[in-house]
Amino acid sequence: MKIGQWPTFADINNAGLEEYNSVFKAGEKALIQKGLGLASHGAHLGAFAYFRRFFEDLVYSSHSEMAEAEQSDNWESMYFSEKIKIVQNELPEEFNEILKPLYGNLSKGLHQLSEEECAEMHEVVVESIFVLLEERLRVKRNAGRKMKVKKALQL
Repeated sequence: MKIGQWPTFADINNAGLEEYNSVFKAGEKALIQKGLGLASHGAHLGAFAYFRRFFEDLVYSSHSEMAEAEQSDNWESMYFSEKIKIVQNELPEEFNEILKPLYGNLSKGLHQLSEEECAEMHEVVVESIFVLLEERLRVKRNAGRKMKVKKALQL
């Protein structure tokens, strides 16, 4: 009889997230960890709920960061695909082209797909999250380098 495991499934699944700690926004890491944890136990449909929430929060936070003049008056009544269009300039360019179909697949997963079909899509969803995190990390590193150059040049 197996009582425990070391490292735990959570430790194994979350190992790659530590390097992104500096670019996570509030609550994002917890959503990803919960999704990965559920998927590690075969609950891919449940994981999709957390991954979908991650992307929804991304769109909502991007909207709140926009200048007030750019924000839409009827934001709350819009379909999510319309919301994605509005915030696309606030998101990394490389991520824009995959967000809408990705979100569509996550929604479809919650409403129409079987557990097995969600399991088949799991890797693509997780890789999409890492594409976004890598881009944030790249932007942050470049900003740091730029600041060092400016300081060295006394600009």
